[in-house]
Amino acid sequence: MNGVNNPAKAGSVITLYFTGQGVPDNAVATGEAALLPPAPLSATPATVSATIGGQPVALFFVGLTPKFVGLSQANIRIPASLPPGTYPVQLNIRGQASNSPLLTTN
Repeated sequence: MNGVNNPAKAGSVITLYFTGQGVPDNAVATGEAALLPPAPLSATPATVSATIGGQPVALFFVGLTPKFVGLSQANIRIPASLPPGTYPVQLNIRGQASNSPLLTTN
């Protein structure tokens, strides 16, 4: 868990967990857990973007979290140039902005 006592390193890849991604490209049955590889991951086909402190960031995967029911994840890279501090993180899926939890970096 990220926090003041456990900051993320600039340049590292983090995972954000969330709900509400919509129907993935590799749908799973209602109430069933998303499959593990080698089965195809269940990614969102929706347009997704993310920011940290208002700065756009690279997304590597957005989709259902394997072995979980109804849980999604976004794997993003913290910009290497981001100074140490605490920043709001926001996902935007299909034009809908998420809330803005805080990310602490060192």
